[in-house]
Amino acid sequence: MPFCIADFRTDKKILKNIEKLGFECILMPPNKFVSQCCCGHPDISLCRISENEIIYAKGFDENFLKDLKSRGVILYEGRSLLSEKYPYDIKYNAAVIGNYLIHKTVYTDGTVKEKCADRKMSFLNVKQGYSRCSVAVVRRDLAITADDGIFKAVSAAGGINVLKIPPQKSIRLAGCDYGFIGGAGGSIDDKRYALTGDVKRLENGKEIKEFLEKNGVEVICLSDRELVDLGTLMFFTI
Repeated sequence: MPFCIADFRTDKKILKNIEKLGFECILMPPNKFVSQCCCGHPDISLCRISENEIIYAKGFDENFLKDLKSRGVILYEGRSLLSEKYPYDIKYNAAVIGNYLIHKTVYTDGTVKEKCADRKMSFLNVKQGYSRCSVAVVRRDLAITADDGIFKAVSAAGGINVLKIPPQKSIRLAGCDYGFIGGAGGSIDDKRYALTGDVKRLENGKEIKEFLEKNGVEVICLSDRELVDLGTLMFFTI
């Protein structure tokens, strides 16, 4: 059965609407080594490098990993043990878009680098350590970001249509002034992108919706509230 990995603190209404889409919700347990605000964020402890491959943070919950493996996910253990303070919490927060790995590569986990190099991916080094948080990966040729460095790197690399937006300060993230666009949703498939709230509540919601629809992608709003940064929703159909 298709499934979605979501932060263990995800609102029940959002979980219910994910289930209505035909996905079982798998709650991401907290990573005890990182800060409370992002301890359940999938994109902090998991780096997804393909449709069915994940590199996980060293020392992560074994029962959760066994569950993923039973569902057909190919798992690789990372070399880095995360910790609370930046930059030691960003080791797995790399964004994979098409054939590119985007991250502050001096801090990227060694296994992430190795596996991406094995797949002949090009590395795009950026200043933003929270790279995956900062970019909505819609599909392999489509993305949205508020980060200047990521926008410039991806645009220069070519092959990816990327929308540059201002920071969306209406996105909620506990303990922070506001959250990231990448953490506030996830790609269901090439024709549907889910947001954790109502796109109309974003400062640039109209622009985002028009951009996605112009490129053949339907926006799925999982609640009628403001968006919340949950560290990316990871949908699987393997």
